Amino acid sequence: MSGASETQRAFGEPLGDGDLQKAWPGVAEKRLRRRRRRARQRAAGGVAGGVALLAALAVATVQVLPEDTGAGPLTLADGSAFTDLNADAERALPLSDGSRLTLAPGTRGEVVVNDGRRVMLVLEEGRAHFDVVPSGPRAWGMDAGSARVEVLGTAFEVALTPERATRVSVERGHVLVVGPSLPGGSAHLHGGDAVLVE
Repeated sequence: MSGASETQRAFGEPLGDGDLQKAWPGVAEKRLRRRRRRARQRAAGGVAGGVALLAALAVATVQVLPEDTGAGPLTLADGSAFTDLNADAERALPLSDGSRLTLAPGTRGEVVVNDGRRVMLVLEEGRAHFDVVPSGPRAWGMDAGSARVEVLGTAFEVALTPERATRVSVERGHVLVVGPSLPGGSAHLHGGDAVLVE
C-alpha cells in the first residue's frame, strides 16, 4: 500500500479551506481555555503574595494620584505593581492613570498584559467594577468566562455568575463585548446597557 493511501486511511480525506474555516473557531476556543487554565494555575501560586499585598493595601492610605504618561506599565497609585485582581474582602485599586477598580469579596483574576500601550486582564471569578479614564494612553481589555470586553473609556462592571455566565453592565461610556452567545458575536454597550454572555 502506498504512503498516501495509508495516510488517507488513518486520517480520512484532506480538509478543504471551507472545512478549515469552520473548524478554526473551535481551535481558537480550545486555545483560550488552555490560556485561562494556565492563568488560573499561575494565580493559585500567587495567592500568598496576593494576601500580603491585600494586607499592605488595607494599611496604606492613598494620597494624590501621580500623573501617568503611559510610558510604562500601569501601577497602583502608591507606585506598587498592578499584578492581580484578587480580593478576600472588598478591595479598591486606584491606579496611576487616575482609573479605579473596585473588587468584590471573593474576586480572583490576574493582569496578563500591562505595558505602555495595553492592559489585559483575566477575571476568573467574582465581580469587578471599573472606572477607566477616557482617552487614556492604553487600550484596556478583559476576558471573563466566555466574554471578552474591550474598554473605550468608561465605568462598567463585569461579574461571573455561579453558572459561569458573564454579566457586563455599563454605567457610562462605551464598551465592546465579544462572546459566542451574542447575536453576531458581539455587542456595543453604552451607559445603562447590560448583557449576559453564556
